[in-house]
Amino acid sequence: MSPLPACASRVHADAAFAGCFDRAVAFCEKNDGAREVLDLIHEKDLRAVLATNPIFPGIATEKRMHWAGLELSDFELVTTYEN
Repeated sequence: MSPLPACASRVHADAAFAGCFDRAVAFCEKNDGAREVLDLIHEKDLRAVLATNPIFPGIATEKRMHWAGLELSDFELVTTYEN
């Protein structure tokens, strides 16, 4: 069996993150402290960046943020494998 071209692999991965990845929330634990810290950062007019090991596409990172009670608008920059 030959390996898929990179573009085909990405299409399949993006489809998985758009769909069945949502089931992973069952294995995540929400930390209310993250919301509190971001609220404090914004109160002090500081800038927040979500800098992760960018192995996930934007859609997966955004879903993970929502599971934690956070939004893209909470951050000036969010790292993903697209950037």
